[in-house]
Parts: sequence; C-alpha cells; structure tokens
Amino acid sequence: MALSLAGALPFPRTLDDLQLSRGAAEFIATHQDHFGRLFNTDGLGGSLVYRFWPGLRVFVDDRTAVYGDEFMLRRYYRVLYGQRGWRKVLEKYRVTAAVVDLGSQCTALLRTSPEWELAYEDRLDAIFLRRDASGGARADR
Repeated sequence: MALSLAGALPFPRTLDDLQLSRGAAEFIATHQDHFGRLFNTDGLGGSLVYRFWPGLRVFVDDRTAVYGDEFMLRRYYRVLYGQRGWRKVLEKYRVTAAVVDLGSQCTALLRTSPEWELAYEDRLDAIFLRRDASGGARADR
C-alpha cells in the first residue's frame, strides 16, 4: 500500500484482470442475454457480482459458508471436480453458460463435453456456451 501511495506501484482501480479478465467481462457484456442461467467457479463469483449484478446471477461465489454443505458438496463440487452426476446438476439448474478459471478441473471437463462449446478463452478464464439442439453455440463470437 505504501509503495502504491508513493507512486512506485500502480494501485488497481478496478477488479479487471484480477480474477475475471477484462476480455471475459467484455464478452459477457456483449452477450448478456446468454448468461441467464450461469455456472461459474467460486473464485469468479465476486467479480461477476461486482461487474454485472443485478442483471447476472452467479451460481456461487467465494462465500461458500452461505451456500451450505448440501449445495456445495452435492451440486457445486460435483461439477467443479467432474464427479459422477455433474451433467445432471447443470441440467437441473438449466445452465446455459459457464464462466470458469482456466486452472479448474471443470474447464477440461467442459472442453471435452459435446454439449458445450468454447466461446471465449484468455490467459485467466474460459467461457463455454451450451450447444443447442442443432449443435451450434448459442451466441455469436
């Protein structure tokens, strides 16, 4: 903080590129109508709320105690770690888009799933859109 105040280090004025990349945020802003039913990793939840609330509702954020063990263990972690039944969780919540950090296990899971198409990717985040019945993604890139 002292280095920032002295001008030796820049002080961040936004949350852009800390967890949610500026590019991912711009993609979401451009295609907001496709993010009504979102799955996101918990580390991105706060940034998504900060940037897009109330128009966008997150699946989870980093306040995991608020969601309770039932939700976290039987729903969120099932998708996050690719456990048996992960597809059923996404179907139950009718998820149409996923915003995930590149380091999460579900990124590889969604990348290889025929139901999902990678719509955006950068050094921090990946955005997947559920394919519709005709096999195409639901948003223009």
